Amino acid sequence: MKLRSIYIKSGTQLVEIHVTHNLHAALTKLRDPHFERILWVDALCIDQKDDKEKAHQVGAMAKIYSLARRVVVWLGEESVDSALAFQTLEGTAPNDLYENQSSADENDENDARERRRQAKATRRKREQAVLALLNRAYFRRMWVSRSSIRI
Repeated sequence: MKLRSIYIKSGTQLVEIHVTHNLHAALTKLRDPHFERILWVDALCIDQKDDKEKAHQVGAMAKIYSLARRVVVWLGEESVDSALAFQTLEGTAPNDLYENQSSADENDENDARERRRQAKATRRKREQAVLALLNRAYFRRMWVSRSSIRI
């Protein structure tokens, strides 16, 4: 696994830490040049080599997240269908062209059949986008899968 370097200010020193590509991407995207942001990153804050500490911290994660005022979750880099997945979950996904045709074509059975086929294909594409999002590693974490996720 190729690691990337980040630098953390500790007092007056700058400490180099090697992190995964995924964490580096998250920190880069979450960085805001206009104000300081304090982040708790489990991969950095929990000693990953200490199984006892990891077990203790993981056991507390569901409670920690449920009591937090604000949680920012990194689901990974954006994929081709990420926007469609979020639009679908928000109920703001654009309607398919065939779903919006005027009723002037209603008498034409072939057009109606094609509109139904296209609408079904659109629904399937939206479902696949949401499933792909929910199949990301974040949702397999112990404290997430144990929590009640409401969508």
